Amino acid sequence: MDNQLFGISTIIFCFVGYVFSWKYEAKEDYKISILLLILCGLALRVYVSTDCCLHLWDERYHALVAKNLIKHPLIPTLYDNPVLPYDYKSWISNHIWLHKQPLPLWAMAASMSLFGVNEIALRIPSIILSTLGIWLIFAIGSYLFNKKTGFLAAFLFSINGLIVETTGGRAAADHIDLFFIIFIELAVFFLLHLQNIKEAFIIDFFHICCKR
Repeated sequence: MDNQLFGISTIIFCFVGYVFSWKYEAKEDYKISILLLILCGLALRVYVSTDCCLHLWDERYHALVAKNLIKHPLIPTLYDNPVLPYDYKSWISNHIWLHKQPLPLWAMAASMSLFGVNEIALRIPSIILSTLGIWLIFAIGSYLFNKKTGFLAAFLFSINGLIVETTGGRAAADHIDLFFIIFIELAVFFLLHLQNIKEAFIIDFFHICCKR
């Protein structure tokens, strides 16, 4: 019953927030409109991430490896103390676990070491990055096209079902794929930013040369 009330409250909050976000976008007040998008997207991600269980394929494996990394950050293990023979080629029954990249696992381990070993702490890094992705999409869309296009892209990203479920560990590859998505967004964002710096430098250099 508590979860139902939480879900209903989240839906009402997001509905109102998105409506006002579109109203502010119509007024071209993008600071408030994007802030509302981010808050509503965050609410959706928090709600989906409050499941008090670990999901199959693959969150349970990632959670176990991240939990073991708290004890030995440089040695990723699945079965920390394998008392039975195991096949090192099998990613679901191995000792040293190198099936996924370490950075997302380190982030989950750091979060659990700070906030306790539980499902929500495991998902905090993904919640933060997925919410950051809303702003990154707006920034990229605004640079390549215009702010209206960036706003629409950010809105679609904030409500995208697969992105939200991935944040909550419900989709296959869960937090690992979420890190991939956000780091690709960051790469595009910094590439565009660097290109903008280069163009400004060339223009300034050209002006200086012309004055001479």
